[in-house]
Amino acid sequence: MAFRKSRKSRKQSKHPVRDGIAMPLFAIVMALGLKVFALEAYEIPTGSMMPTLMGTTLLDPSTRIASGTIHDRVLVDKVSWWLRDPNRWEVVVFRYPLLAHQNYVKRLVGMPAETLWIREGDIWARPEMADGFSICRKPWKLQKSLWKVCWPSPGTAPEQWSGWDLDNAARSSDGWLRLSDSTSVRTIRKFHDEYRDGYPASIRQRIPVTGNGIRSRNVVTD
Repeated sequence: MAFRKSRKSRKQSKHPVRDGIAMPLFAIVMALGLKVFALEAYEIPTGSMMPTLMGTTLLDPSTRIASGTIHDRVLVDKVSWWLRDPNRWEVVVFRYPLLAHQNYVKRLVGMPAETLWIREGDIWARPEMADGFSICRKPWKLQKSLWKVCWPSPGTAPEQWSGWDLDNAARSSDGWLRLSDSTSVRTIRKFHDEYRDGYPASIRQRIPVTGNGIRSRNVVTD
């Protein structure tokens, strides 16, 4: 006499070792597929994209010895560019052709078939076959994300700076410049953008500066 096994008994007869291997293997394959074709996490190694993306070693305030780090992490979308072309000013991750194992995280400035000109910090572009250059203005939302605090001189609060032309403004008792309605104020000296400018005040003096960054003071034109 033959008996047919019930569905419950057939399920219980599966080998537990095989089940234990299949599930982790499936999870690994899915994770690798997601990383290669859809999403991948990156850590920002340097401050070249600051203040949008932070990456630096932090120094101890008293000893000036490395005592911590700050590295933003980003999740890179690999699907969008299958559906559309990249746009100017987007942050992109790419591999440098002469150092293919190295990932770079930068903002896209140049587009295909155009010549770029950098003048006083502004980007100008000339498309192929065009007669002249035109300035590439950043969208307002992007401008706000790129703004950072630039001190007129190291460690000097803007409201205490002596380089303001006060013809159209008055300095209040607390040191701030007070503007009203359509009044404006201008400077009679130059602002400079230094390497540490843009980092949060709580860690600004803990940011290491080496090489040309020690002497670099770029004039802010806008």
